[in-house]
Amino acid sequence: MTAIFLILSVVALWVTLNFQRNNTYYEQLKNHVGIDQSLMNKDISARISALDRMVKRWEIRGGIPEEEFIADADSFLKDYPGFQAIKWIDQDYIIRWVTPVDSNVFKQNQDLALNEGRRFALEKARLKKTPTVSAPIDLMENRKGFQIYFPLFVESRFDGFIVGALGFDDWINHVTHLNNHDNLEKELHLKHSFDYIHLEIFFDGELIYSTPNQKSNDPNLWQQEKIINLDGHRIVLQVTPTEKFFNGAESYIPEISAFAAFILALFLFYSVLLLNKSQKIAQNAKATNMAKLSFLSCISHETKTPLNKIVNTIELLQKEPSNKEQAEHLDIILQSAQKLDSTLNDVLDLSRIEAGEFKLKEEGFELIALLETILEPYKTLAKDKHLSLDVYYNFDTQLYLVGDPKRLRQILRCLVSNAIKYTDSGYVGLIVELLHSDKNASSPSQRIKFSVSDSGIGISPEKLKTIFTPFNDDQNATQNANLGLSMIHQLVHIMGGDIKVDSKEGIGSNFHLVFEFKLASKISDLPDLHSQT
Repeated sequence: MTAIFLILSVVALWVTLNFQRNNTYYEQLKNHVGIDQSLMNKDISARISALDRMVKRWEIRGGIPEEEFIADADSFLKDYPGFQAIKWIDQDYIIRWVTPVDSNVFKQNQDLALNEGRRFALEKARLKKTPTVSAPIDLMENRKGFQIYFPLFVESRFDGFIVGALGFDDWINHVTHLNNHDNLEKELHLKHSFDYIHLEIFFDGELIYSTPNQKSNDPNLWQQEKIINLDGHRIVLQVTPTEKFFNGAESYIPEISAFAAFILALFLFYSVLLLNKSQKIAQNAKATNMAKLSFLSCISHETKTPLNKIVNTIELLQKEPSNKEQAEHLDIILQSAQKLDSTLNDVLDLSRIEAGEFKLKEEGFELIALLETILEPYKTLAKDKHLSLDVYYNFDTQLYLVGDPKRLRQILRCLVSNAIKYTDSGYVGLIVELLHSDKNASSPSQRIKFSVSDSGIGISPEKLKTIFTPFNDDQNATQNANLGLSMIHQLVHIMGGDIKVDSKEGIGSNFHLVFEFKLASKISDLPDLHSQT
């Protein structure tokens, strides 16, 4: 019963909060589109009144000289941004004067009677003797807009038109500019920034303006609109919220606090249950991993003893006189035994990592000396395959570092071995670069990038996704994407490094590793890296 009561309480609380929040959203959107409607109505009325004053001066004086008309029109254009041009059209519907002159010089003496749509609007204004608004038309520079035609009558004599050409984008940007909303926002406490609101404006059904931001995922649910009737034309303003509108919504602190307290209580209750369960799982997993490690250690020890005897026996046999075929067979046996020994070590290392028993050994070493030991075991194999095998580095002075040189050598050798294995011609290279580091810090360190590159068969994008997955032994892969690479991947991260690979089939592969080593404060008593090979 308690559980049912809690569930019903949460549902009731959610319904109440959701209802209140939605009402707030609707009111904010309604107020916003209402403000835009009011601003556009006031602006277009002010423009029509200003142009009408020019008309009245013309009619009272029986006409205006061209210079005075141009001066009045230039002043009008400055006071009312958005107008593209002001024109005087004579009784025969021919454009005689126009400003600004430079951008409209080609329009002078243009006969508007040849355009059916414009002739209709002009005749409508002349017959009605009132200002008339055209349908949407193309203005200069592929802009859309409309024109307002003011018929001129001097003592009942028709004397042409004063025409204002208004561009949609410039006009609406001026009207809806955020500066126009600042005072209104303070009064109504609304979000008028177009980060929150998406505005679209239609003129006779044609979309003439749209803010560049994106609507929310469900715009039709929240869309609000207002209509402006302009001389028989229908201007529709539509506002919809953006995602930011909802992200910044006013919160209901008391209700949400109560709900949060209820959720927190449930969370704590289940957290205790999950914690106990996870502790038991972790303990069982650790015990399982320790048992597996113990078993593998035992098996490894029992296997390594006879394996070492096999290696020693082969090495003794290699010293005895033998023909070429026997020597080749002994080399194959020795290499196989060494590979088996390496695999056993990888299995043990991977098991120690999984059991959390893997420990790094931190000691000083010299980087160039270590690099000289990396390629030694593979020179003969590379020579037999006619491969170029080299190490390159962008520094020429000794660099003394603190880290685990044994594990670093193990990682690089595994990558070099795989590269040689899957490269039949061309090259295998180890490239070492010193990256930018702050050597003036309290604990100076050096970031180093190691790259193992080859011209082998490459790796497909599908196989790259699982290249560090253990036991994914795909014989067609360019690298040995199984146990060895899985262990290396984990070793790199244990050492605080990063490993990436890029490859193209038929071209080759590149493994990139980045480590950060402390700089050694003393250079004496460094280990003999050649003795650890």
